[in-house]
Amino acid sequence: MITPHRAFARLHVGTKDVVACVCLTVILSLCWIRILPWVGSLWGRVFVYWTKALQLEGSVVMAPQQWGARIHFALPYLNASAGLQYMLHIYILRKSILFMPLLYFAFGPSLDVLIFVSLYSWGMSWKSKNRLVA
Repeated sequence: MITPHRAFARLHVGTKDVVACVCLTVILSLCWIRILPWVGSLWGRVFVYWTKALQLEGSVVMAPQQWGARIHFALPYLNASAGLQYMLHIYILRKSILFMPLLYFAFGPSLDVLIFVSLYSWGMSWKSKNRLVA
């Protein structure tokens, strides 16, 4: 028999704790949804600043997002060609190699490859006409 760790041995979650956690989650989520347009605008200004500071070719575009009927905001992105993307990676990596994992996994070729793989798997998951006939 494996006994719980001593930190959890004295942990007793009551109804008050559960209600408090649910209330906090709901309130913080609603507050975050409420300030999403301002957060997107702030990040847009940050992108514009660094685009000018680094003298990058391309423009910052605010992509409108709509989640459901009431949640509307815009996400900024740098509208640049795939070549200006890899050149930016090289420029950033010359300053510090600490950014390499983020650049590779979040903004690098793996993202492009994953897009192609997902489109391929989506297309290959369609049922063939032979299987549709009984």
